[in-house]
Amino acid sequence: KPGDDAVTHKHTPNASRTILSREGGYTTVEGEHCTASRGDLILTPNGTWHGHGNDSAEPVIWMDVLDWPLLEQLDCIWIEEEDPAQAANAEGPSPDYSQRHYGAGGIVPALAPHGRGTGQGSSPLVHYKGGQIRATLDGLAEEEGDPHEGIRVQFTNPVDGAPVFTTLGYGAQLLRPGEQTLPKRETASTLYCVLSGRGTTEVAGQKLDWEDNDIFTVPNHLWRHHVNTDPDNPAVLYTVSDASLLQKLGHYRAQGRTASGDVVELD
Repeated sequence: KPGDDAVTHKHTPNASRTILSREGGYTTVEGEHCTASRGDLILTPNGTWHGHGNDSAEPVIWMDVLDWPLLEQLDCIWIEEEDPAQAANAEGPSPDYSQRHYGAGGIVPALAPHGRGTGQGSSPLVHYKGGQIRATLDGLAEEEGDPHEGIRVQFTNPVDGAPVFTTLGYGAQLLRPGEQTLPKRETASTLYCVLSGRGTTEVAGQKLDWEDNDIFTVPNHLWRHHVNTDPDNPAVLYTVSDASLLQKLGHYRAQGRTASGDVVELD
């Protein structure tokens, strides 16, 4: 709500927020102030000090995702609150730190440590901006695309190209006007958030109609395909998946159907 200011804290689960409000609100990560806009993905990797607030006059809404259940099963949950006196004396990073250091594709600075927080294997880029994401998708819209995914991009660790977290992978996809994907299934489960457009996703024979801000899930190893039901406008879906964890365990597998109905193995 307007004026809310969460206590700065850190914990072992990785977390993210996908911003659904047009503007307003912010997250701080290791002292870096990330002003939130619609479509932004803001990461709080495990072991990073972070807080949230709303300095606008209107309520703001975002979607939180954490790998908390996994860490709970591993008996690896801890949470700390920051000492306000210590925080007041701490020197914060320079403005737009992660964007200036890691926001240009293919360019990584040699002058800064790439780890943030106490965790390992997480992206040092914590603010993936919605405007850049949409511009990238629109710039690829004339390409052939993936018959099972449409136009799809993955958010990665800019240092090594790995998923942003060792346990969760994030991405976005654009379905062109009227586009219908071929069926696909994978051993990973996927959560979808609709940033724009309207359409239908069929999961194991059940049709899920969606529009702006809807959230739906596709459990592992169920056949699914997407349809953009708008003949004039593209649709944009954000995704969160546990594929990155399953790949490290050696248990990720994906299959698709061809236009003729044959089942093929996918990368």
